[in-house]
Amino acid sequence: MEAHPRGAGEPRAGGDPTAVEALREVFRRPDSFFAALPRTGAPARPAAFALVCIAVSTVLAWVATGATDELVTGLLAPFAFDLVLFAAYVAVTHSLVLLLLRSNSAGLSATLRIVAYGQVSQLVNWLPSVGLALGLAYGSVLAVIGVRRMHGASLGASVAVVAVPLVVAACAFGGYLVIEG
Repeated sequence: MEAHPRGAGEPRAGGDPTAVEALREVFRRPDSFFAALPRTGAPARPAAFALVCIAVSTVLAWVATGATDELVTGLLAPFAFDLVLFAAYVAVTHSLVLLLLRSNSAGLSATLRIVAYGQVSQLVNWLPSVGLALGLAYGSVLAVIGVRRMHGASLGASVAVVAVPLVVAACAFGGYLVIEG
C-alpha cells in the first residue's frame, strides 16, 4: 500500500479545483474529491474557498436570526471568530497528524486543504435547531475522509485526529457552562 492512496487516479491535473467544482464534488463524492486533491501547492484556492463558505454561512445565520440591525455583533464578530477557529483547527489538526501519523504526514498543505474544503459543511449551520449539529457531523465526516485519503491514514487514526479536538472543545465548553452556572 502506498503512503498516500489516491483512489482511482493521481491527484487532479492543474492543481486545486475551482470553487464550483469543489462545492459539487465535496457533496457528491468526497472520497474521490480528497483522493484527487494535490497534497502540495499554493494555499490560495483552498483558503479562498474556506473564506467564502465561512462568509456565506455567517451572512445566512445573520439573516436567519433577524439580527440584521446589529452589524458588528451579529455579522462581523461571528465572521472574525469563525476565521480564528478555522486557523486554530488547521493548526490543531496538523499537530495531531504529526503526532499520530508521524512519517505518513503529507504535510501542512494537505491538512490545510482538508480543513478548507471541509468548510463546505458550514453552509448548513444557519438552519434553525439542526444546522450546527448537521454541519458538525458532516464536517467531521469530511475531515475523517480527508485525513484518510490525503495523509494515507487508517480509519482509526483518521477518526482519532478528528475526534480529539472535538472532545477537548466539548469538555472546555462543558466546563465553561458549569463555571458560569
